Amino acid sequence: MRTDLAWLKNSFDQHGRSFFLAVRNESANPNYSTDVLTRLLDEEGQGRYDTRSLIIGHIQQGGAPTPADRLLATRLTDAAMTGLAAQITQSTSAARCIGWVGNQVRLTDLGEAMNQCDREHQRPLRQWWLGLKDILDCVNREPAGATLSGSPRGASSVMPGRSR
Repeated sequence: MRTDLAWLKNSFDQHGRSFFLAVRNESANPNYSTDVLTRLLDEEGQGRYDTRSLIIGHIQQGGAPTPADRLLATRLTDAAMTGLAAQITQSTSAARCIGWVGNQVRLTDLGEAMNQCDREHQRPLRQWWLGLKDILDCVNREPAGATLSGSPRGASSVMPGRSR
């Protein structure tokens, strides 16, 4: 750790580095959490650089990741790192977001992405999944006389997020 911190400080002081990105696996080490590493880098940097952390799981919450989730995350990370490397090589900068569009990974300028959003309602302008609503309602419909938790069907048996 000391060797890595010395290298980082030297790269900012002697080699003109202006950017450094550290990526950490959520299971890398129980003692060196993202918060601990962020504070350590901030303290050791002594004002040479700004330190920020972002834990993706706090943005996208759900159950345990499936193999498909992990594969998508790997593809998105690869494309994001490739995009960052290209910007550094070309001495350019652009604010972009990344996502799965159609059948491929796509980097999109934030300005373009914001033009595709309804800012007031914080939703995309084109919500392609709304065409599936009738199908979802049909699949989620409970059969006549069905019970939930052993009680007759009624207001108390409706689950959050389900429609009748």
